[in-house]
Parts: sequence; C-alpha cells; structure tokens
Amino acid sequence: MLKAQAGITLDDTYESAYGKRLSEVPENGETGVVFRRMKHATQFFQKVLKQYGVHESSHYILTRIEESSGKYTLLAVVYRPINTIEVIDKYDDKLRRFYSSVDRLFYDTFKKDVNGKPLDTVIDWAALSKKSIQTQKAQAILITLAANSVLNEKKTPEYWDIEKRWLAGKAREIVKQGSEDMNKSNWITSMEKVDNKESDCVKNPISLRNRIFLTF
Repeated sequence: MLKAQAGITLDDTYESAYGKRLSEVPENGETGVVFRRMKHATQFFQKVLKQYGVHESSHYILTRIEESSGKYTLLAVVYRPINTIEVIDKYDDKLRRFYSSVDRLFYDTFKKDVNGKPLDTVIDWAALSKKSIQTQKAQAILITLAANSVLNEKKTPEYWDIEKRWLAGKAREIVKQGSEDMNKSNWITSMEKVDNKESDCVKNPISLRNRIFLTF
C-alpha cells in the first residue's frame, strides 16, 4: 500500500537514492553521486519508488533520446511490463533488436514490440537542455518529479507524436514550445518548491515537463 498523505519530497529522494537526508548534505546538494546513463538514473528512481511502496516499482524506468547536436534531451517516465524486449530498431526498421536492462538502448522508448503488441506506457515526459540536469541536485529533483508523476497515475499518450517530431529534427522547437506553455500556465503562481514538506506534487498533478522548466 502506498504511504499516505504527502507525495515524495526531495528529502525522501536523497534518503532513498543516496542514503543521506537533505539536511546532511551541502546546500548545493552534492555528495559526489551523479548518473551519466539512464540505467543508473533508473536504479535511483526505482529505489525511491520501492521505498515509497509503489507496486511493480522495478517496471518503471527513465528513458532518454538525445538530439543530434547533443545539446538537448527528451526524457520520459515509462512503465514497461517486461524486463527483456524484442523490438524494431527505431532508426532502421529493417532490423530487429533484443535488449535487456543491461543494454544502453533498453532505456529508449518503444511503443510496440516486434510483433506489434503495445509495450511502453509513457507516464510523463520533458524536453530540456542536457546541461540543466548535470548536477546531483538537479538530477534528484528530476527523480522526485518523475516519482510523483507515477504516484499521480499520469498518462501522456501525446508523447509518441512528440517523439516523432523530435526524431524528425524538431528538438529545439519542442523545447521552446514547452517553455512557452509553462510560462502561460497559471500553475506558476500556485506551485510550491518540490523540497517543501507539504509538496503539491500529489495535490496538483502538473506535468513533469512544466515542473522541469520551472525548476531550471
């Protein structure tokens, strides 16, 4: 059963993922632990979900598709019901690929498996610059927001259209549009910081992408 009351806070993430309370780390949030691959990001993410009592926590993963210049990244929170997959290569539809959780490309999004059966359910997504998530605290905030999207039982089927545009070279357009959408949102005036004790992550299920833009 999920723990009652408030959603997952930044303090919860530090304790579950890094083994330290937020009060025990420097103000900049750095303890020397930074992920470079989504495999490792997912491991931290799943620790947080498991600690909070999320059912099937090991089936929630974080994925990433980098833009060709390497400046931007398309992140997604995904529910994947199996730990090994056989899929059509996203960049060459003549190739079949088999991936398990040890493979780098396992942490990409796949709408269907090789037989056309639905595979990934996208919980939430965000498009942002890579440099905005290079610090440990920024990564911890990302994990916290992603975990609360799971708690809120969000679904974002529009992600697949976004991904098509991203792969077609529209990354900068998507990042810019996301920023503009956030600026128009009246959530800005009512949002609390993610590390507040009374986090609004559960009370107000704003999208991960808008929270990311606001945070960074």
